[in-house]
Amino acid sequence: MMGVKVIPFFIVLFSCVLIVLGDLRNIITPAGYWGLWGGVLCVGLLSGGWSKLRSDWALIGVSFGFLVLIVSLLVASLTNTDEYTAYQALKYLVIYAVMIVIFKSSQCLSIDQLYRISAVVTLVGLCVFLLCKYVFPDYYILLGDGRQGSVFAFPGVLWKTSAFFVSFIIAGVCTRPFFKCVSSILIILGAVYLLLADSSRTGFLWFSVIVAVFAVLQFILKTGRFMCVASIIAVLACVVVVFNSEVIYQVVTGDSFLVINRLFEGDPIRAKMIADGVINAEACLPLGCGFGSSTSLVNDEPMVVHNTYLAVLGDLGVLGGVGLLIVIMSPIVVFVLREWEGAAARGSSIYYRVAAFLGVLCFCFVLLFHPLSSEMSEWGYWAVMLSWLSRLSNMKPGEINNDLHGLGLQRV
Repeated sequence: MMGVKVIPFFIVLFSCVLIVLGDLRNIITPAGYWGLWGGVLCVGLLSGGWSKLRSDWALIGVSFGFLVLIVSLLVASLTNTDEYTAYQALKYLVIYAVMIVIFKSSQCLSIDQLYRISAVVTLVGLCVFLLCKYVFPDYYILLGDGRQGSVFAFPGVLWKTSAFFVSFIIAGVCTRPFFKCVSSILIILGAVYLLLADSSRTGFLWFSVIVAVFAVLQFILKTGRFMCVASIIAVLACVVVVFNSEVIYQVVTGDSFLVINRLFEGDPIRAKMIADGVINAEACLPLGCGFGSSTSLVNDEPMVVHNTYLAVLGDLGVLGGVGLLIVIMSPIVVFVLREWEGAAARGSSIYYRVAAFLGVLCFCFVLLFHPLSSEMSEWGYWAVMLSWLSRLSNMKPGEINNDLHGLGLQRV
C-alpha cells in the first residue's frame, strides 16, 4: 500500500517546494519555472488514482468557479480587444489542470505524509533563506526598510511558507506525545524566524490567529490540558527566543526589525489603492477593462491594486467576481456542512482538518492584500490547501484509525 503512495507523495512534495521557492522563476526564467510545473502535470496525468476524484462537491464547485473565471477572461479580452487578457485565460486553464493533479495526488496521502511534507517544505524555505543570507549573499535581499528575503522568495513572499504550513506542525504537537515533539517545536521555531525576517504584518497576524485557534480547540476538546498548556508555552517560547535572537542580531549588525512597528503604523499606500480600486471597478463594470487594468499611482508610477476582490471586479467585471467567489467559497461551504452534519470522523484528525481549513482561510485573507495573480506560486497554495482539506474531511474512520495507529496516537 505504501508503495502505491510514493508517486503521489513526491508529486505533492515537489509541488510544495516549487510553491515555496516561487521566485525561482526569476533565476531560471518564467518559462523554465512553468516547464517544471509542466513536468508535474505530465507525471500527475500519467499516474493513477483518478477514481479518487469522483463525487467531491468541493472540487465540483471549484471547477465551476474556474470555468466562470476563464470565461470572464475571454469576455474581457474580446470586449477590450486585449490579447494579454486572453493569454491569462490560457494560464488559468493550466493552473486548473495542475490543481487537479495536486488534488488527485493528495487523495492518496496519509495524515503523516501531509505532516512530513509540511515539515520538509518549511525546512527547505528556512535553509534556502539562511544559505542566501550567510553563505551566498549575492542571492540575499535586504530592503531599505529592513525586510528580508532572497531571490528564491522575495520579502513579502517569504512569510507564506510559515503561514500556510505551520498549522500542520502545530497539529502534530497537539496530537503527539510531548517527548516526541522536539523536532516539531524546532520546525515551529524556524517558521517563526521566517515570519520575523520578512517582517510581514499579514503573516504575523495570521500566525497569531493560528495559535489562538489551536489553543481554543485544545480547551474545547479537553484532550489533555497539560498538553494544551505545554503546547502554548512551547510556541510562545519559540516566539520569545526567535525575537530575542533577532534583536541581538540587530544590535550586532544594525539591521532593522520592523514587524511590531509596522503593525501599529498606518498604510496610506494600501488605503489609496483601495480607493482607486473602487473607482476603477465602478468605471469598468460590468465586463471589466482587462487583466491588470486595476492600478493606482504609487510614487508617480502605476501599480496594480493590492486587493484581489476589488481588482477582479475592475479587471474581469461581475462575471470574474462571481467566479472568484465560487472558487474560494466552495470548499469552505462544503467543509462546514460536513463538520456540521458529523460526516467526518472525530478524534485527533480534527487538528489536521482545522489546519487545512486555516490554510484555505489564509488564502482568502491573503487576497485582501495582494493583487489578482495568474502565477502558480500564488495559486499553488490554494491548490494544496484545498486538496488537503478535501482529503482530510473525506477520510473514512478506518483510514484515520490506521494513520493514527501508525503515529502511535489514540484511535477514533
